[in-house]
Amino acid sequence: MNLDYPAVDAQTKAEERLKKYAKQQEILLQVSILFTSVQDFDRQIAKALAIAGEYTGVSRVYIFKDEEATMSSHLIFEWRNAHIPEDIDYLQAISYYAVPSWKTALDQKGCLMTADIHSLPYDLAELLFAQKIKSILVVPLFLKGKIIGFIGFDDCVQHKSWESNDLEFISTMSNIISHAFERHYAEEELKSMLEHQHRINQELVRQNLDLQQFTHIVSHNLRAPIANLLGLVSLYRTDDPMHEVNKVAIENLKIVSQQLDGIVRDLNEIVEIKQHLIAETKENVSLEEELAEIINGLQRQIYLARAEINVDFSKVSHIFTIRKYLNSILLHLLSNALKYKHPERSPLIEISSDIVDNFILLQVKDNGLGIDLKKNGRKLFGFHKRFHTHVEGKGIGLYLVKQQTEVVGGKVEVESQPEQGSIFKIYLPR
Repeated sequence: MNLDYPAVDAQTKAEERLKKYAKQQEILLQVSILFTSVQDFDRQIAKALAIAGEYTGVSRVYIFKDEEATMSSHLIFEWRNAHIPEDIDYLQAISYYAVPSWKTALDQKGCLMTADIHSLPYDLAELLFAQKIKSILVVPLFLKGKIIGFIGFDDCVQHKSWESNDLEFISTMSNIISHAFERHYAEEELKSMLEHQHRINQELVRQNLDLQQFTHIVSHNLRAPIANLLGLVSLYRTDDPMHEVNKVAIENLKIVSQQLDGIVRDLNEIVEIKQHLIAETKENVSLEEELAEIINGLQRQIYLARAEINVDFSKVSHIFTIRKYLNSILLHLLSNALKYKHPERSPLIEISSDIVDNFILLQVKDNGLGIDLKKNGRKLFGFHKRFHTHVEGKGIGLYLVKQQTEVVGGKVEVESQPEQGSIFKIYLPR
C-alpha cells in the first residue's frame, strides 16, 4: 500500500489557499458594496476598516492622510481591537523628515511589510516599537495616480507572517478605498460648486431687489423736490429781474436745493454701503470698546436726557464683523433711544449680547415713546420714514441699520408698543 503524504499535504494547502482566496474575495466584495452609497462616507470607511480588521485578526487597522505642504501625515481613521489603546489623538502631524525610510518604502517598493519590526531601518523600528507593534503591513492610498496617504495593519500581539496573497488582498482593498476617497472628494467639490452657485444666484436676486428698491426710493424721494424746483423756476419773472416774486423764488430755490442735496447725500450713503462691502474687511471687534467710543461721542445728549445706560456683554464680548457697520448700527440705535425718549420719564437703555443659533444677538432696549407696529410695521425701515415728528430727524437711521445688518448676512427684529418702549434685536453672523 503506497500512501503519498506529500501529495495529500500539497492538496490540503491548495484547498486552504483557495478557501482563503474565496474569503478574501468575499470581504473585498462586502467592502465594495459599502461604497455604492454616497451617504455618510466616514461611517463607510469605519465599517470597511472594521471588516478588514476582524478578518485579518490584527490589532489595528488605520488610514493616514498626507499633508504635502508640511511633508507630514495625519491619522484620520482607526479601527482597533478592544485591548488596544486609541492613537488617533496621538498620531497627528507625523513628519516624514523624522522617518524618511517610511516614505521611501511606500514610494519605491509600494509597501512596507514585515513580520518583525526590528528588521526595519532604525527610524521606522523606533517609531513602531514605541507603539508596541510587532509586525506591520502598509500600502499607499492613491488619488488620481498620486500617493495621498496609506492604509496600515498592525499586530501588537504576535509576529504575524504576511504572505503574498495578504499583500495582494490589502493592495486591492487600498484601491477600493482610494476610489472611494476620489469619489468622495469629487462629490464634495461638486457640492461646494453648487453651494457657490446658489450663493451667487441669491446675491443676484438680492442685487436685483436692491436695484428695484433703490429705483423706487430715487423716484419717490426726488419727485417732490424736483417738482418744487420746476415750480419755482416757472414763477421766476425773466422779463423783470427786480420783480418781488423773484426774490421769494430765489430764497425758496435755495431751501429746496439744500433739501435735494441732503436727499442725494443720503442716497449716496446707501450706494456706498453696497459698493464698499467687497472692499471692507472683517475684524475681531470688542463690543465694549466700540460702544464706549459711541457713548463718549453722545455724552452731551446722554447728559441732557438724564439717561441711564446699562451694558451687559458678558455672554459675547467680541464679534468678527465690519467695524464701521457695527459702529453705525449701535450709534443709530442708541441715538434713537435718546432722541425718542418718553417726556414723562428718564431714558433707561439696556444693551446686551447673546448667542442665538448661528448668530450673535445684539439687543438694544429702551423705555421711550415706542412705535405702533400694527400701523407702521411695514414702513419701519423705510427710507426717509419718520413716526415722531416733534424732534429733528431725516428718517434714514433705521433704514441704514437694516441695510448694514443685512449686507453682512444678518437680520433685524423689533418688538415695540406705543408709550412703553422698543427692543431692537440685531442678529449678526458668528
